[in-house]
Amino acid sequence: MLGFNAMGDGVHFPLLHRYSGPVVFGMNLKVLQVWSNFLSPACGVGQSVMYLSAELARRGVEVGVLTSENRKWKGKKGNWKMGGRSKAQYLAHHPSVTAEELGLPVGGFEVVPTVPGWGVRHLPAILREVQRIEPDVVHLHFVHHGYGRGGVATGVILLPLLARRVLGISVVTTSHELVVPWGVSWKQDLVSLWERATLALLLRTSSQAVTTVSAWVPVLEKWVGQGRVLHIPVGANNPVYPLSPEEQGRLRSSLTEGRAVPLLLTFGSLHPGKRHGEVLRCVADLCRRGMSVQLVCAGRRPEGEEAYGHTLLRLQREWGLDDCVRWMGFYLEEELSHYLQVADLCLLLFQDGASERRTTLMTALAHGTPVVTTKGRWWWPGFARAGAVAVVEEGETVAAVVERLLHQPDLRREMARRGRRLFEERFSWARIAEQYLQCYRGANSKREGEIYASTLRSGSSGTGRY
Repeated sequence: MLGFNAMGDGVHFPLLHRYSGPVVFGMNLKVLQVWSNFLSPACGVGQSVMYLSAELARRGVEVGVLTSENRKWKGKKGNWKMGGRSKAQYLAHHPSVTAEELGLPVGGFEVVPTVPGWGVRHLPAILREVQRIEPDVVHLHFVHHGYGRGGVATGVILLPLLARRVLGISVVTTSHELVVPWGVSWKQDLVSLWERATLALLLRTSSQAVTTVSAWVPVLEKWVGQGRVLHIPVGANNPVYPLSPEEQGRLRSSLTEGRAVPLLLTFGSLHPGKRHGEVLRCVADLCRRGMSVQLVCAGRRPEGEEAYGHTLLRLQREWGLDDCVRWMGFYLEEELSHYLQVADLCLLLFQDGASERRTTLMTALAHGTPVVTTKGRWWWPGFARAGAVAVVEEGETVAAVVERLLHQPDLRREMARRGRRLFEERFSWARIAEQYLQCYRGANSKREGEIYASTLRSGSSGTGRY
């Protein structure tokens, strides 16, 4: 590392897998990733920031992650859940423990958990921290609810403007979500109006605006201007931990309790947008057709949820699915990887459609697991064009698609092969890191051009960096 190690509040992530390819941007680039909830044990954006940071570090880029203080965390060494996120959290609070001891598959960057808050009154502290670190580029990862209660983010909205005007540092902003929709209630309409105005201001004042979903580009360009928004997707948030055929057989037998039945898998956060009720209905329909299956649900257990979780448990009981549905709870990276390797099909049903921001879908493609998914408002047709997924079309039932695939093992193998190829070509962290490196280069060049033009106008002959 070129400078982050000298900071007293930083925690170093050792680089476990060194990149052996060409350095695209040069060894002297320093990038500061900013995300509020990096140390949260259940944060998909934080997981993506971790993998992106590690991939950049493998390419010789000096990377740091500026995030919130986390004084309330009281985890213990044996209580790691949801993979690398809580491992990262544990490392941040226990510097004496090495990444090797935790088996952390990524590293090579510094975590700086020193931000007391993200409101307007915290801006001076944030700017002082950025100034102390002296990055070439700041990469702000933005979701409204990540920086303000109820989606009302305030101070961080001004970070790109102030970083450029006060510190002379370019800011690249990635919007990982859009805004809440209109029409639900007058309170939500007010929040939606605030989110639209602040997101437009944030992206307009950034050196480069990025979004993770291609269908969002024309929406955002209406707010910030034509040609001002790039699309860069996300990758898989769970690496592959290979299992031998013998180990796969034992795990499959354990999950199906020794029954020779097809094994279905769904995983991720327990949220209505993931349509778990439709997954349960699929299993019930298959059972009514005389096809026994085993469904494994990896992620938060429904007992820990309120209305949504209780509804799922009620449907499970009413449809008589207690013997063929298993809720596995939170998982380690290795566990999820192993589930994916033994599953016949992975069911990932999204309310707004399968898009390029769905890390669960990317993880399934990376493992070569055939996927059944859904269309919606933000659906990306490239998944279907590549033959990488099976889509539930209008008028079809999920059970009909699943049954058809279970009777065609050759088709499932071809889907797995195509899905893996699509992942490697478009959604690997290596490819995503290359895209962001080009983005950083453009933002930095643009800023240097502004400084040079300003110097010419003022007649200055200074040679300082900024």
